[in-house]
Amino acid sequence: LGSTTAANLIGYTGLDYAIIDCEHGPFEPETVQELAHAMEMNNVVPFARVKEISRPAILKNLDAGAQGLIIPNVKTIEEAKDIVRYGKFRPVGERGVAATVSQEQIDWFASEMEKASKTGKPIFVFCHQMRNTFDQ
Repeated sequence: LGSTTAANLIGYTGLDYAIIDCEHGPFEPETVQELAHAMEMNNVVPFARVKEISRPAILKNLDAGAQGLIIPNVKTIEEAKDIVRYGKFRPVGERGVAATVSQEQIDWFASEMEKASKTGKPIFVFCHQMRNTFDQ
């Protein structure tokens, strides 16, 4: 997946989601934003596999439009807590809202936040790839 054309074509395959691989691929948040938008226009949920466990890697991919993240090499409980802190909104985490998206996305987000506050349903999905057991 390296172009918006490819991202658009995924919509014709019947797939529910696609993964933008920022860990092994050359993708930066600007590209994630373009690919995520193309996928969303074709009813495909965009996921991003982040490069590392860091606040910028998590925040920028979510702000760019990834609706879920795949986070590789989670090795400790502290790393798992950091991921939640970086990616979830208060009161669970410390994430802020970015003003880098369209009004349509802001309206959608506000609607989803309202639903989530009433139902407890999460907005974003985090998939942690754990290769080792956690040390207590």
